Amino acid sequence: MLIADSDGVIDYVERYINVHQQKQKTIVRTIVGSSFSGDLRSENTYAEDYNYRVLMDIILYAETNITLIMRQMGHLYDNLYDLFNQNFAISARKKYCRIALGALYHPRCLAHDDFYCVVFIHKRDLDQCDPPFLNRFEKHIIDIQALR
Repeated sequence: MLIADSDGVIDYVERYINVHQQKQKTIVRTIVGSSFSGDLRSENTYAEDYNYRVLMDIILYAETNITLIMRQMGHLYDNLYDLFNQNFAISARKKYCRIALGALYHPRCLAHDDFYCVVFIHKRDLDQCDPPFLNRFEKHIIDIQALR
């Protein structure tokens, strides 16, 4: 988890990760929470089909050698509890975790050994994050001074 106090710092670090991972021949994908009216039911509630689409994308990314960057996806972090906790079941030397798709469906999903997930959080949003969510991560606070 990378915590920053401005969008400019987040953009800069995201760009740095992209450039560095390209040198390593690793694909980087970024998922940003939508603000389109068709995806939102109310100010903070997303449509169920939007959530399913994004979660299915995350499941597909987790199966491959990808670095996934997530921004403004707070509405889905609870669904990714096992993935973020690295609570993996190992079968045939492969790692699996459960990702919640709705209230009743929690499929076992393959997690590639070289899959990485980076969560960006804006400093102003930390108060709204659940403490258990924050405890799942190694946290780094970044500011523009540290990047020079």
